[in-house]
Amino acid sequence: MQMNQIPPDVLEELKKYEYSYNKNIACTNCQYTGIMGLKKKVPICKPITVWITTMIGALIIISFLPTFIGIIVCCAFGLMLGGMSSCFTKFHVICPKCNAEQVVNAK
Repeated sequence: MQMNQIPPDVLEELKKYEYSYNKNIACTNCQYTGIMGLKKKVPICKPITVWITTMIGALIIISFLPTFIGIIVCCAFGLMLGGMSSCFTKFHVICPKCNAEQVVNAK
């Protein structure tokens, strides 16, 4: 069997889920390694927390740099914080072989 092919039984089980988690994860129950079904995505911090933190940071930056450079720094801060918040996400995945659920961190 080639590396790119997914066994038909696994593929049939993955069709039950709207999304799949494409990183190779090892199941703790049956030792299956590969694509898992994505049950849900859970952010560690709430979106309102990220938004409030971004606004407070933007106001602080603008108060110290009330120029065009301050606006650029503020945008960079927002992009950096948005990128960091995506790292703080947990995924609940289901093994397509044994239907065991496990939680994995985004990496």
